[in-house]
Amino acid sequence: MQERGGFARRLLVAALVVACLVAALVLFGRPNRQEQQASPTAARPEATVPPSNVAAEHAAKNGPREALPAEAWAILDLDLGRLGQLGTPLSGRLEALDCDQIPPPRRISVALLAPPARADGGAEGGDELEFLVTSTDATAAFRACARERMLAGGAVSEPWPGGIDVASRPGGLRLLSSGDGGPMMFASAPSWGTDALVEVLAGAHPSAARHGHHAALLASMTSALAPHAPAEDARPLPPLGDSSAVLLTVALPNGWVDGLVPPEDAARTPLRFLRAAAWALRDDGLFGLIDCQVTQDGSGCEALGRFFEDARDDLLSHAPGDQRSALIDGWSLRATAPYRLELRWRIPAEARARLLTRLVAGAL
Repeated sequence: MQERGGFARRLLVAALVVACLVAALVLFGRPNRQEQQASPTAARPEATVPPSNVAAEHAAKNGPREALPAEAWAILDLDLGRLGQLGTPLSGRLEALDCDQIPPPRRISVALLAPPARADGGAEGGDELEFLVTSTDATAAFRACARERMLAGGAVSEPWPGGIDVASRPGGLRLLSSGDGGPMMFASAPSWGTDALVEVLAGAHPSAARHGHHAALLASMTSALAPHAPAEDARPLPPLGDSSAVLLTVALPNGWVDGLVPPEDAARTPLRFLRAAAWALRDDGLFGLIDCQVTQDGSGCEALGRFFEDARDDLLSHAPGDQRSALIDGWSLRATAPYRLELRWRIPAEARARLLTRLVAGAL
């Protein structure tokens, strides 16, 4: 149990830490390991993309996920202001890396893209991950500073259709920014051509906010968290991201774990049953939906349930003894369908800050 719990904790820590480090690396223009490699050449797109005011309108309504592709494997939203209110050091860590004393955007989204495909149809080897980082509320001062840092690092700026400016550095790091207050994107994704990234930013590509599995997961979470209201009350529900400090959705293809770990580990880990998940860290605790592979004997969901209970126990080992009883009582994990688990964990404020600090700060 301890081994599984320890791995679960490391997995959860890695999800947050990787997102933070990538955001710090990419948003603030630090050199990356690919700096000395040749920059990929992308052809200018032939298709006309929507003007930047269309992208700005969609982004204002749907947030930074609007500028991320629907086929991403995982998307993590961070609300730095809410994280600070919850007592986590995460927001302060990013603010300490500000752009010439200009604070970063309040909300950012980080997308982990599918591994690049090899010519033989398999997944690309190695541990290089591809990320996109987007924001829809960056100030003009931050945009200007980010662009200046890119240019100072050797980037070449070029206008693209739709009023989008692209600054590309040697090594493949790119900054895309739409005018009229639209979204901005940092891309560390060599397998994506600039034309494809422009289409994503301009809203000409299916977005994670409105299409595919990520959007469906958020719709399910919004419905599950909505208070029961009279049937005649047809007011639209507020976006889930507006009330969550951290929002994570994961949508994985069949056999996803096989290309990431050795076969013997893939055959043992309960994560092989994971197909999709959505997590929201809110003011009152943690809410999650976990979709598992349907097996004839139901072992898939049972194994994932034990996995997350082990993760809980591992986290509780770092909580004060007088708070563990309340934390255990606040935990609820139940099956709501043959393929879905629902997790609700009420976390008292006095325990929340300590757990978050342990989860995040210890690995930064």
